[in-house]
Amino acid sequence: MQTNQLEKVKLDRYRGSFIALAIGDALGAPIQFKARDTYLHLVGYTQGGEFNSQKGEYTDDTAMALCLAQSLIDSNGFDAHNQLQNYIKWLKYGYMSTRDEAFDIGFTVYQSVLNYMDTNETTTPLKQEEYSGNGSLMRLAPVVLYYADDIQKAVYYAGKSSLTTHSSPIAIDGCRYFAYILTQLLHGAHKFELFTPQEMKKMNQFFKKEPLHSEISKIANGSFLTKTREQISSSGYIVHTLEASLWAFYNGTSFKNSLLKAVNLGDDADTVGAVTGQLCGAFYGFSQIDKKFLDKLYNKSLILELADKLYELRKEKDAN
Repeated sequence: MQTNQLEKVKLDRYRGSFIALAIGDALGAPIQFKARDTYLHLVGYTQGGEFNSQKGEYTDDTAMALCLAQSLIDSNGFDAHNQLQNYIKWLKYGYMSTRDEAFDIGFTVYQSVLNYMDTNETTTPLKQEEYSGNGSLMRLAPVVLYYADDIQKAVYYAGKSSLTTHSSPIAIDGCRYFAYILTQLLHGAHKFELFTPQEMKKMNQFFKKEPLHSEISKIANGSFLTKTREQISSSGYIVHTLEASLWAFYNGTSFKNSLLKAVNLGDDADTVGAVTGQLCGAFYGFSQIDKKFLDKLYNKSLILELADKLYELRKEKDAN
């Protein structure tokens, strides 16, 4: 494949991963917190729910991802202080939100941002395992997009990005492993090849010096591959969200099928959708996303603009 064509494909994956995060978030928002199968299964955007979400309106998942992306662009790299300052603007003024206020804020995120405002410490003190929510996983794509050409850095900074709000070992390692998988997809890995015994052996070798937490390692070694829908949990616990997202991505037959499979698990549907979207977008690409998902998505142009900027910064780093 010629260089120009390769770059087009890479850009397609970059755009796909970021915008699909928002699509999955917006799809799941109206059924967030609803028990599985207590609602009509989604086939597209709906409205209502806990926060009276409108069709195509995203929640905190995408708002925080946009804050993170803007920080990486403005700082031309990872700057935890700058990231947290953006999260403060979101919390106080609705920066990057779909409304003039922040909404759907998780307890751990909220307490961590308040702690930064009080102490100026960029690592949240909430490091106990009980604080292993999915709040750092849901927003992760921009970090991986920025560092995707160096998998060591992508994994390293994915872990660092979790520290600002989720510093439990489980949350950190969930982000590290997810960055590993997402980077491979951005470089063209096939989803079925990624989870073969041979590839899992390579993955374990990659994390040999800094092994993954046992709960994340189970997933990384294929716990989701043989599970049925009934055996998959979709709660806000990062272990459940990661496993549910990988399960939906692996078993889905298309971008649309995978994403609907994810959000229709219910419970923390918006975040399972956002995490699955990052995977699906990177694998299928922006060009394979259904037009109806794009047309009604809030702030579509902004999301694509930031994805393009992250892509251009990657090219500039390569040139240097």
